[in-house]
Amino acid sequence: MGVLKDIRKRAAMQHKTIVLPEGCDDRVIEAACIATQEGVAKIILLGNPEVIKKRQKRIIWISAV
Repeated sequence: MGVLKDIRKRAAMQHKTIVLPEGCDDRVIEAACIATQEGVAKIILLGNPEVIKKRQKRIIWISAV
């Protein structure tokens, strides 16, 4: 098993919550989406909820293309 896979597996087993203060940064939103989808942790993004939702929809749309 790769190192990153092992880290993700151990993190998922701990059911932690991670608070990310840069919630309006596209890279942070994308990382939060991935971590949530993979079950690594519960993510809380700090920032303007409307801005975060708009950017999240755009990121999800771009990654689907």
